[in-house]
Amino acid sequence: MNEQIWALWTGLGLITLALLMGVLSWQYQRRSWNGGRCRRCRHAWVYFETDNSRGFGFKCQCKRVCWVSFRSVMQQPEDFGGQ
Repeated sequence: MNEQIWALWTGLGLITLALLMGVLSWQYQRRSWNGGRCRRCRHAWVYFETDNSRGFGFKCQCKRVCWVSFRSVMQQPEDFGGQ
């Protein structure tokens, strides 16, 4: 019985960890994307490549690079004038 409870809690812990990692990754990418603008020079990100895992690569005039793998990060209301 104790082994079954241990397996259940371990499974729930791993699922919780995976969800937490996904949320943190999404938030990090959203912060990096910054509404489509570079945080340093404030110029718009320019698309340059899609990697083999469907991540989108963007660069700005100051040579910084931003990789985004969640499309929802790029489609936030603030990207379109807050509407």
